[in-house]
Amino acid sequence: MSRRFSKLAPATVAAAFWLIAAPASAQLELHYQRGSILNPFSAASEPTHIFTLQHAGGWRAGGSFFFLDYSTDGVADGFNDRDLYGEWYPTLSLGSLAEGGVGFGPVNDIRLVAGVNLGIQSKVVKYVPGVELGWNIPGFIFVNTILGGFIDASSGLDGGGAPSTGDSFNFDVSWLSVFQLGGQSFSFTGHAEYMGAVT
Repeated sequence: MSRRFSKLAPATVAAAFWLIAAPASAQLELHYQRGSILNPFSAASEPTHIFTLQHAGGWRAGGSFFFLDYSTDGVADGFNDRDLYGEWYPTLSLGSLAEGGVGFGPVNDIRLVAGVNLGIQSKVVKYVPGVELGWNIPGFIFVNTILGGFIDASSGLDGGGAPSTGDSFNFDVSWLSVFQLGGQSFSFTGHAEYMGAVT
């Protein structure tokens, strides 16, 4: 484990306990996926298993979303060999702190975001500070947009990881709508992300 990861670990654990100490609502999901992923270094395509733990929760002053992917392809080639990759996006709601709302027009809340993306095998570290807007759109339980920086703090090739990149920005949108059709309940949910170019 690199020095950077060992310094982040205690703070991450402490922050996680702080965020889950008084959740107002939460959802935990486990996913399994299997498919063939092309190794960009050898051009070999190997069957890959991906296990995902995903959590979304809210608390009185914001929210938290994270996922953790464990991937393995059963081939010891330095790619997807029992790799861990995760992203965590805690938010702080300015509307909740103001106790009167800070929205305007269709915007019902403004939140500060302090995201982090970590890849263990690739030794990737990206920080994603930004602002999230919560939108009041009829027919949707939520629609959120994030505009944030995308700051590379990876060790790069010299540290034995993936190449480091320049800093950039990202724009993210997520949504959930639940509706009835023919006596059945359905949901329309999703997430889309645009990343600015990096060098």
